[in-house]
Amino acid sequence: MTQAPPTRSSILRRWAQRAGPWIFLAAAVWWFGSSLQGDAVSSGPAPPLTLTLSDGTPFDLAEQHGRVIVLNFWAAWCPPCRAEAPALSRVHRAVQRRGAQVLGLAVDAISLSRARRLGMDYPQALATQDDLERFGVQMLPTTVVVGPDGQVVRSFVGEIDEETLREVVEGAARAEARQEVPGSRSPDAMQ
Repeated sequence: MTQAPPTRSSILRRWAQRAGPWIFLAAAVWWFGSSLQGDAVSSGPAPPLTLTLSDGTPFDLAEQHGRVIVLNFWAAWCPPCRAEAPALSRVHRAVQRRGAQVLGLAVDAISLSRARRLGMDYPQALATQDDLERFGVQMLPTTVVVGPDGQVVRSFVGEIDEETLREVVEGAARAEARQEVPGSRSPDAMQ
C-alpha cells in the first residue's frame, strides 16, 4: 500500500508546526532586545569601579589615571564574547607595553572560572549587578574604553574587531601623550 503524496496544505501545516515555536522565540528575543532602555556609558567621566581581580589583586579604576583601560563585560555562555576573546588577548599583549590594560569583567562566577580555558590571558574579575548598571550594560559583550584622563573614550555593544579596538586604544594613548609634551598645543587651542 502506497501513501498519497503530501498536499500543499499538509506541507505548510507541518512546516508551521515545526517552525512556529522558533518564529515565536525569535520575535520574543527581538522584542526583549528592542525594549531595553539605555546604552552603555559612552562619554563623560567613567563610573567608579572597585573590585578584586581573579588573582587577588585589588583594582580601582580611579587609581588608573594616566593609563588607557579597556573594560570588557562578558559571559562564557555568550557566543560573541567567546569569539572576540582572541582579539582582546592580542590587543592586551600589544598595548600593555605602553601601560594600557584590557580587563575582562565576567558577569557570573562560572564564566570567570572558564576565562583561561577560553584563551583570555588578560586580567579578569567578577562584575557585580551594580557595576553593570553603572556602566549601562544591557547586552553582552559590552566594551568600554576609558582614557588616561578617566573619561570614557568610546563604548561598543556587541563583538568588537581587533583593528577597531586597537585604533581606539592607541588613539587615546596618543592624545594623552600630546597633552604631556611641554609647549604642545591641542588642535582646539590652535584654532
